[in-house]
Amino acid sequence: MTRECEKLSVEELLGDTPHIDLDSVDLYIDVKNKDKILKILKNKKNKTRRILFEIYSLRYNNCLYRKEDVSDKAKNITAMKYLGKGNERIYCKEFFINNNYREKKVVMLTLYSKRETDKKTKKMIENLGGYDYEI
Repeated sequence: MTRECEKLSVEELLGDTPHIDLDSVDLYIDVKNKDKILKILKNKKNKTRRILFEIYSLRYNNCLYRKEDVSDKAKNITAMKYLGKGNERIYCKEFFINNNYREKKVVMLTLYSKRETDKKTKKMIENLGGYDYEI
């Protein structure tokens, strides 16, 4: 299923975070879920900066930004993790240019609040794996 996304300007979210190469990753946001996602990004700026630092450093961190390897259907699905009250996650999908992990585009797909991965959550993550975007 092809969905619409738009490129996100992250400079405002990053503030004065040092040593970030903004050329390594392009960040996009799903148009349908944009308002909900932007709200958490702006309301939790410190955590957002830490997560974006990991993304732009081309790293994964189980506490901040990790791959959601629930099945082959969920390939390239990741989660930006806002743990604590609400235990929110922004599920993302990574697209690699010419199969090069150093040239990637990350689309923030949807906001989800849940503490554990159960069958319903697994199915939702697998469905996100089927999302496609023209970037």
